[in-house]
Amino acid sequence: MLKLTLDEGLWCSMPVGISQYQVNGMPDGQKAFITKKAGNVLDPRWELRREKGGVSTDWTGDYMTADEALVALQKEFRPF
Repeated sequence: MLKLTLDEGLWCSMPVGISQYQVNGMPDGQKAFITKKAGNVLDPRWELRREKGGVSTDWTGDYMTADEALVALQKEFRPF
């Protein structure tokens, strides 16, 4: 099983904090990003985008936290 972690990516000064992470530990040739959706500052939501072979998916998901999005991605790599 892969061990995925978050790498602080993009900092935004307004609101203060991280607005995007790159996911470390993806299989070769793949990337994943978790970003804060535009919207309510008091109720941030996070979404996920993957890249494989240079092709990106659309942003998907509606997660309460970046960690919640990471857990959802990690489940895709669990053995059956």
